Amino acid sequence: MTPDLILYAEPSTWMPLVSSFLLPQLRRGAPDRWRKRKLDRLYADDSEWLLILGAGLKVPYDCVEGELNCRLKTRRILGFHACRPKDLDGYFSSGIMALDSPALIELLEDAIEELETPSLRSELLATGRSRLKEHTNSVVYFVLDQRDLLRRAGHYLIYGSEWLCSVFGPRRPLLRNRGVPTPMEVAFPLAEASDGDRQQLARLLLQEWTRLTALNLDAPRLVDFSFAVRGGIPSESIVGHSHPSSILDPLDGFREYVHARTTCRHCGSL
Repeated sequence: MTPDLILYAEPSTWMPLVSSFLLPQLRRGAPDRWRKRKLDRLYADDSEWLLILGAGLKVPYDCVEGELNCRLKTRRILGFHACRPKDLDGYFSSGIMALDSPALIELLEDAIEELETPSLRSELLATGRSRLKEHTNSVVYFVLDQRDLLRRAGHYLIYGSEWLCSVFGPRRPLLRNRGVPTPMEVAFPLAEASDGDRQQLARLLLQEWTRLTALNLDAPRLVDFSFAVRGGIPSESIVGHSHPSSILDPLDGFREYVHARTTCRHCGSL
């Protein structure tokens, strides 16, 4: 992993960045005082962690959040785009692109191609065409925490496109017969993120830095945090992929979904 790449689940990739400018801004002995308090009573996602940090600063909290926001512009974030493709060739040649109406219909036609019942194919195609107006996104999403993706948002891996899943409705289990669950690993330059996304990331890292420091912990909490990229993500930003075998399905009562295939012909090629 290159020095400029942040992987949220591995604090060693971002704690030094935060510490380098934050520690000189803390009042003397602040971390030691935190450790003496019974702060383990706080929930991991409690916003009070930021109040604790703010009380220990020699400067206003907004100053350090703004400073971290600026420093993050020099870094890349390792994120995960969830999908269930039949083949990865398109991602490696064209990147991860936002789908317009023709691309959505092509995706749907591919998904229904192997269905045995002509009437069902026709019904799903008609449903898809009627729902094109509902799909107004011109952005691609990727998440910060793969752990959270597998535990709380696994439907993107199990069924693929959210729009496709909505078209199939109660027949969505049919989508499990095509493709392979795949989190695509994306090294995204934070200078290209929206200021809002980068500010939220700065706030999250400051909150987790405070919590991990105060409680002497090693692992950051699971977070539901996503980035929105207008247009798409270029192929050169794709740095890896995986095929998890165990995923929790939020559309099926969070039951475990197990997929036997955990490799593809592209595995190990990056």
